[in-house]
Amino acid sequence: MKQIFFRDKLFVFLASAPEDEEAVLRLDKVESLDPAKLVEKVGNNNTLWIVSPDWEEQFDNFCSSFPIAEAGGGLIRNAESSVLMMERNGWWDLPKGHLEAGETIEECALREVEEEVGLDCQIVRPLTPTMHFHRAYGHWEIKRTHWFVMDYTGTRQPKPQTEEGIRQVRWLGGSDLFDKVASTYSTIRSLFLEYFNSEAAIAMQEELLNDK
Repeated sequence: MKQIFFRDKLFVFLASAPEDEEAVLRLDKVESLDPAKLVEKVGNNNTLWIVSPDWEEQFDNFCSSFPIAEAGGGLIRNAESSVLMMERNGWWDLPKGHLEAGETIEECALREVEEEVGLDCQIVRPLTPTMHFHRAYGHWEIKRTHWFVMDYTGTRQPKPQTEEGIRQVRWLGGSDLFDKVASTYSTIRSLFLEYFNSEAAIAMQEELLNDK
């Protein structure tokens, strides 16, 4: 299974769709897919299931049809295990931005975090990149964001980059964090789901090692 987002919609490429799903596009062979038609097909549903025996090739074919912009970003934690989120354009989001010439993707992610929220962080580990397609300058484009779990151990207060439309940044935990994540972009929700699952797996491994 592979997935790509459009705004708050999820498009999943796979061999067979779950039962009783309404928005399903079945393809017998690999073919070109019009992004506008996919958006129309998903309609008011949250997910469009694109089913094909060659689903991996179909996904790669779809992605190869458009320019891909690479970006890096961070899910930042502090010593209290709170996570930093920022409000931009009415949505709670994580700091991220486009890769510049000569940068590694790790350098890009750290630079964007420092520019957008004013913190000098350390990378802990990567998360799965997210992909979404959108209209940019009159054409369709795919943005692939490489995410990293980061730690901030300093004492500086985060500062929003207001010229980029960031209104506020806050350390969040517990129900406050849950509420913000539940109401934000689907890409960010999927990222947090992976993060919490991986944190639970790491904690379980550490517990098993301590019991030996």
